[in-house]
Amino acid sequence: MEIDAIAIKVKDALRVSSTNEKIVSEIKDCVNECLEDLKRSGIQYSLEDPLILKACKCYAKANYGFDNNSEKYYASYKMIKNELILYPCHKSQEGIKNG
Repeated sequence: MEIDAIAIKVKDALRVSSTNEKIVSEIKDCVNECLEDLKRSGIQYSLEDPLILKACKCYAKANYGFDNNSEKYYASYKMIKNELILYPCHKSQEGIKNG
C-alpha cells in the first residue's frame, strides 16, 4: 500500500467525501506526520501493516476533532504506538529504512 492509498482510507475514516485537492493534500500531510512520529519513536513500519493504518486513522481523527472526541482518539493512537514500540519486529535498526 502506498501513502496515497492510506490517505484515501484515512479520508474515508474521517467521513470526508470531498475530492478537493487541498483537503486531500491536508489528509495526506496528516498521514505523513503520523508516520514521521512513529519513525521518530523508533518504530520500524511497513505500509502493509494494518496496525499502521489504524494508527494513521486514530492520529487523523485526533487532529481533526472527529466526533468531538480528540482526546479519545489521541489516547488510542498513543496506545497503538506504545504497542508497536514493544513489538520486536517494529523496532528500528541502523540501516533499515521506514516505509
